[in-house]
Amino acid sequence: MEQTRGSNLVPFGAVMLMLAGAFNVLDGVVAVANPDYLRDDLLFSNLSAWGWFFIVFGAAQCLTGALVLRGSQVALWPGIALAGINAAAQLAYVKSNPAWSIAIMVADVLVIFAFMAQGMAMGVVEVVDEYPEEEPAAAPDLGTSPV
Repeated sequence: MEQTRGSNLVPFGAVMLMLAGAFNVLDGVVAVANPDYLRDDLLFSNLSAWGWFFIVFGAAQCLTGALVLRGSQVALWPGIALAGINAAAQLAYVKSNPAWSIAIMVADVLVIFAFMAQGMAMGVVEVVDEYPEEEPAAAPDLGTSPV
């Protein structure tokens, strides 16, 4: 079995994506079920709307992470997009829970690094020429060689 550079990082990134997704689902459930538990100092909108967003978004992250863990090469790119969007969305929680938001953003950066290492390795293709060119014929000696 051929190992490509960065392929050992992919399972790590998939588990980290599923972990971030599980944390997002947990955050969303807490925000919807018990909004008094979290402070409502969000960047915009209300806590209930963000709660539902993170429930749906966390489920999408868990599903994508599971697909990558099962070996889907196609799911790498949506995983990168989901991790990037999640890192940006966590900025809304920074004011109310700075340590938690930063921890989730670090997990997202690790996912992006792991998936990009594999994605860039997949993009490197070695081209093998089926029909190699013949050796060029030697130039004829026109009598200009030193005596």
